[in-house]
Amino acid sequence: MVPDPEQVAFTFPFVISNCSFYNNKQFIRFGHARSYFKIVSRPVGQVAQQQTTFGEVMVDRAWTKPSTALFSKSLWSILGLHVGLLIVFSFACETASARTPVQDTPNKAELIRTLYTILPLLEQEKFNEAAKHVVMPTGLKPEDLVSLVKNNEIALAGIKRLESDAKFGRATDLFGAERGAYFAKKMNVDLDECYGFNHETEQATAEVIAFWDTNHFKLIRLDDVGKIGGNKISPESGEAPPEKQASVEKMPSPEQLRAALPAIQKAAEQSPNDVGAQAKYAMALFQVGSLPSSWKQLMKARKLQPDHGGVARGVDALIDAFTHRDVFSVGIPTETIAGILGEPTEKVDLGEDRQRWIYAHWGIDFESNRIHEVINLRGASEALFQPTEIVNVDLDGRGWRCGYRLKKKGRVVAYYFVPGQSLSDHREMFSIERLLGATAFGTMQEIAEKTIKDEAAIVKGANHKILLAEEDTVVIASKLPGPTPQETRHNLVRLFKGPEDIHRISYRVKSEKDPSAEIQKKWMEIFKSANIKKLK
Repeated sequence: MVPDPEQVAFTFPFVISNCSFYNNKQFIRFGHARSYFKIVSRPVGQVAQQQTTFGEVMVDRAWTKPSTALFSKSLWSILGLHVGLLIVFSFACETASARTPVQDTPNKAELIRTLYTILPLLEQEKFNEAAKHVVMPTGLKPEDLVSLVKNNEIALAGIKRLESDAKFGRATDLFGAERGAYFAKKMNVDLDECYGFNHETEQATAEVIAFWDTNHFKLIRLDDVGKIGGNKISPESGEAPPEKQASVEKMPSPEQLRAALPAIQKAAEQSPNDVGAQAKYAMALFQVGSLPSSWKQLMKARKLQPDHGGVARGVDALIDAFTHRDVFSVGIPTETIAGILGEPTEKVDLGEDRQRWIYAHWGIDFESNRIHEVINLRGASEALFQPTEIVNVDLDGRGWRCGYRLKKKGRVVAYYFVPGQSLSDHREMFSIERLLGATAFGTMQEIAEKTIKDEAAIVKGANHKILLAEEDTVVIASKLPGPTPQETRHNLVRLFKGPEDIHRISYRVKSEKDPSAEIQKKWMEIFKSANIKKLK
């Protein structure tokens, strides 16, 4: 999960609660037919040729004059920019008396009504009443439901987010037959009568599964609904609205964390079978910068409960941190990965001297015992490995090489660097991306405008300009402030429209001064010469 390399502002989102995460074993053999992209490099006038994806949309900027824009968060989250804020939410209660009445058939409105009904009961600690809306497993007492509010598994803003944005459906359609059957069997209910939401946002993935009991819903799973209603970013300032800023929790300092580490470690040692205690210790190690130790500790927690949602998010955060330290750069040998991450939970032989190592829901693909690409198997599909077209682009003959490749839900991306530079340390970067099914978002002009609005809303002081707008392609220039003037990012981006996918190429250079007219002209010519080639 690679957000913009200069915008790595994630927090370590371990959620120490009994939330689950599904098993991805059915996905581990994607790409077995070797239909993923290829890169062709040439020493002069090189061609970077790949089945791309356009997802990070880092429209940076130096070719531009200021222009204003608005913000479309849903598109931006797909395009891959992640801004991490750890937010403590407080919400007013809302009763369900005026909500939709009980229905005769399962539907979204009725499930939302159920959530609105149970929330105030939980907040008012009326647990016996709340339990009437839940399939209570053996051994669970009504008062145990307090953890749903305590761990932010449900909150008003999250319910409203589901009401406005989430897709309602059968559990088997939303979660897959295997995972749906797991929860139904666990709660001893009929899988065919289970419905819910599986809604992913930039903050978290909210999961709701409920059993339709003749004429009303009873909840059997409620996970992270309280974590998806985060504060909106103010388009004017690029920050949280002033009235919300006080609710942003301050992270402990490294010194405070180090001081607390012995006590956290002791608690984990005293409760070896408590997944929450083990994960909390892993989080603390992460926050003080001990990444290998954090990973080792997190794997202990995962052995206790492989489907724990907080552990899964911790895995994502650590993979991200390792990525930005070049651990997963193209060409890294298998022994290096084994030395850092340990032995994988599974190894898959893909043929032709290729193999995939599985760590939780992540796959690392090797060719000739060296890293080729990294794959987030959560939500992955064969379409990631089966492009219908590729982008051809002639670069400037300076020896550009692919430094990192990523596949994840709806997105494929490869980053290129000149010799001596990498994802963690670069002045220039070129990327090729493919965003699956993105043509459904609208015309190229609409997609470009939404992209600009998203970034302008998140990055304070960002400037953008559309340099070229045609029916099937758009060129955008942007300028993004960095942590120092020398880190100012100047980007040139071209979007291509394919039959179903959107493709994106991007060149970035970091400097205090704008690129010279000569450099601007050179890259504009390179971008104009790029083209899409259909695959047979």
